Formats: sequence, structure tokens, C-alpha cells
Amino acid sequence: MQAVKLPGGVTREIVIVDDGSNDGTTQKLDAYKGLPNITVHHSVLNFGKGTAVRIGLRYATGTSFFPGRRYGA
Repeated sequence: MQAVKLPGGVTREIVIVDDGSNDGTTQKLDAYKGLPNITVHHSVLNFGKGTAVRIGLRYATGTSFFPGRRYGA
């Protein structure tokens, strides 16, 4: 993960949804739990992108939302 520089006064939050992966992603993401402004949610099954986005929205606390996807990272 890389830090993103934002204009002064802008806060950010990162919500990561692991949608049922079985490739070691769960363990890698657990390293980010407890860090400021980062929320990690693990789903037991892969319900697809739409459900992952809705889960992200449920855990987000901000006013803007920018969904992203990453595979094979």
C-alpha cells in the first residue's frame, strides 16, 4: 500500500473488503488492521463486486466514495 498525498484539511479513510479470497490475501490484509483510517473486512464467500462495494459503503464513514479493484497484487 502507498500513502496518497491530499490537499490540506482533507482526510481520508481506506476500507478494504477481502471478498472470500483463498490465496493468502486475508493474512496479508490483517497486517493493516488497527492502523489509523484503515478498516479491513473479510467475507467468508465471494459474493461478487456489487456486494463487496456495498460492504465497503457500510463500513465507510466519509462523504465521498471511490471504489477500486485489485487482483493479483
